Amino acid sequence: MAELTPRNGSASLTVFSATYITQGAARRMKKQEKTWTLKEVDSARGASKGTSFKAFKQLRDGFDEGRDFYYLNGEQDAAEVETLRVNHRLYDGSINAILLTESGYTAVMDFLDD
Repeated sequence: MAELTPRNGSASLTVFSATYITQGAARRMKKQEKTWTLKEVDSARGASKGTSFKAFKQLRDGFDEGRDFYYLNGEQDAAEVETLRVNHRLYDGSINAILLTESGYTAVMDFLDD
């Protein structure tokens, strides 16, 4: 794990490594790639729930899945989504997960800083 301090000076964010080798999107993830959930971005910024998701939706058309983010389907990637849930990396009630890579994280943070 590594620490990352957001540019806005809020609390640091612990970066977790993803080590998924199973089905769906998780199968395409690089071992030990740093990823951030949207909950982690919101928490690091001290933002309300959904702030980073709204930014992600605005940026989505310019993102490439597998480069900027991974989408984990709650059915196809159930074990990985459950691991994220157990580790409190997802909001309660989340069915699917979006994991931002370094480039996706940077783009979302830049968008929110504007």
